[in-house]
Amino acid sequence: MDNKFVLGLCIIGFGILLLFSRADYSIWFSAIAVGIGSGIIITKKDKKED
Repeated sequence: MDNKFVLGLCIIGFGILLLFSRADYSIWFSAIAVGIGSGIIITKKDKKED
């Protein structure tokens, strides 16, 4: 597993935990965290050496 993949999963998990928080703007921060985590996972590029 790549470090960026693990970082993305951690940020997504943090965003999901924020979703269940009772803070005022937790839904906004949850959406931002899930979006950033998804972006990190999707845009990771593997360097392949031939």
